[in-house]
Amino acid sequence: MGDLFDAAVKAHRQGRVRQAEKKYRQVLKENPKHWGAHYYLGNILLDQGFNQKAIEHLQRAVSLKPQDATLHFDLGRALAVAGDLSRARKALQKSADLQPDRAAVHSGFGDLLRSGHEIEAALESYRRALTLDPDFTEAFTGSGHALALARRYEEAIEPYTRALKTSRASAREYVNLGRVYLATGKWNEAEAIYKEALGRQPVLAETFIGLGEALEKLKRPLEAADAMAEAVKLAPNRGDTWHALARNLANGGRHEEALNAYREAVRLLPKSATAWSQYAAVEAQLGHQDAAITAADKALALDPNDALAWSAKAVAEMIQGRFEDCEIHTRKALALQPGYPAALHVLASIGRLRPEDGDVETFEKMLGSQDRGSNEWIFTVHVIAGM
Repeated sequence: MGDLFDAAVKAHRQGRVRQAEKKYRQVLKENPKHWGAHYYLGNILLDQGFNQKAIEHLQRAVSLKPQDATLHFDLGRALAVAGDLSRARKALQKSADLQPDRAAVHSGFGDLLRSGHEIEAALESYRRALTLDPDFTEAFTGSGHALALARRYEEAIEPYTRALKTSRASAREYVNLGRVYLATGKWNEAEAIYKEALGRQPVLAETFIGLGEALEKLKRPLEAADAMAEAVKLAPNRGDTWHALARNLANGGRHEEALNAYREAVRLLPKSATAWSQYAAVEAQLGHQDAAITAADKALALDPNDALAWSAKAVAEMIQGRFEDCEIHTRKALALQPGYPAALHVLASIGRLRPEDGDVETFEKMLGSQDRGSNEWIFTVHVIAGM
């Protein structure tokens, strides 16, 4: 029996999880009261997503060895994953009572409290953990997460920064700090910290995504696009990342590449009106009028108040010579966004501009007031240049 259990543990530690699971089950078949087999099998099942089965084995382990704090801790972790926060809290509290000097127990309890939005209680648990172990990365990280959850982003910077100085800091800690820099408008700091993260393990899609977001805010769209291109290699099924890649390519003038990225974005985000309307604008810019109208209609079916979609559709109709439809749809855009430069120029180009619509001679001034580099700015430039 002992040899079989030892072989199971050895296989488990070496990453041969299937063999370990099979051996743990063999142990339990011969001795249903083997607490170790129940415990390790429960952890394997939890990692595999079989939460209820994991809880059954961990509960059995606790019943067989009720004074072991680690067993109560992992039972609490499994209950929390399964969404049973009340029982998870009791299990973690029991673990803390049995081993009050273990930092991981208090930090884990803080994670549970944070998941229930008990922010101050969670912060107190993290403080207890750090009193016991000032180098405990997870407690600093948990404190930052709790403060960020409460939208106390400026306060979150301090624990996230301290997490970087711990001995077990990884790229994830850099990403966490980068997120709060972005949330507080510190674009340069975010760029710097994400670039530092690139030199750390593991290599995360979130690192490139955050770097791309910072560069986009700094009005450096092609650099942002390069970062997002790396992100989609690591996370090819994230529609929001494809959307960001497409948007930055378009804003940087690389429209053919943007078109391919938008196609992938709308495939993965079929219910995103914004993705469809920006895709329509790029199709219109490239002279693909039927495709632009189709994409604009997709956007408008999702959000009839999308001014960019109405404008993109109107430009395509203007080039097709459908001036009546063009005017109707341009005026819809203007009703949603009065003074929209692209819409005003379209009306002027087809001779339908009215005095109450605005002064066409002020286009340059209006263009200058837009966020330079935004999709709307690029769209307006192309409309004006192409008429």
